[in-house]
Amino acid sequence: MDVVMKMEKVGQDLGHWQVNCNKRVRIQIEKLKAKVNNIVDGPYKDNNISELKETSMSRKKKNHIEKLMDANGCWKYMTTDICNVAREYFQNLFTTSNPLYEENPFNLIKDCITDEMNYRLTKDFTENEITKAFHQMDLHKAP
Repeated sequence: MDVVMKMEKVGQDLGHWQVNCNKRVRIQIEKLKAKVNNIVDGPYKDNNISELKETSMSRKKKNHIEKLMDANGCWKYMTTDICNVAREYFQNLFTTSNPLYEENPFNLIKDCITDEMNYRLTKDFTENEITKAFHQMDLHKAP
């Protein structure tokens, strides 16, 4: 089979696929339109809207913190106080009251990079190094 015939076959197959796909999408759109119309214009129009309102309000109530107890055992009801209690809790959770080291722990790590090594690691790249690295890259992959 030559290339032109293969291209025509692919075009026909894609045409059939597109028709089937569009048909399914149209059916889904029609179903959604019917649901929306039933909610808005249904026989119990006011009742449907109040049901939707109740559902959304119940979600809001479910995700609301009314009160929170602080570290002293006192309940906090104001939003700013609740936020402060939560912030203090997490700050205390991730800090220690008795650290293992009084000094900077990085001072305990032995130096293993000399000044010369540090100079070579931090100096600017030369044009030759960039060209060499560029030529080592695979042409079919992103850098």
